[in-house]
Amino acid sequence: MQKRKKLRLLLPVLTALVLTLLSAACVTPSPEYSCGIPAVVFPVFPAPECVSFDEESSLVSLPLWYWEEIAKYKISVDAIEIYLYRLKHTEE
Repeated sequence: MQKRKKLRLLLPVLTALVLTLLSAACVTPSPEYSCGIPAVVFPVFPAPECVSFDEESSLVSLPLWYWEEIAKYKISVDAIEIYLYRLKHTEE
């Protein structure tokens, strides 16, 4: 009779312990983002005297350094788009 009484008292304790361990084992860790947030540096626009416009051909000439700044800006924008894409798909 006492064995049954002890078993009745022990059963809820064991059940609570097992359920606690199962709930703790199912915890999903938060995702770690391995890519850093890229920085965007906006290009510096040239002074008006650097720009020349040919009215006959409707051609605008800009210095090479300006076009290099545009290329760097485009690379930065692409990096931001990739970062945001990865961020969006890791949250889903």
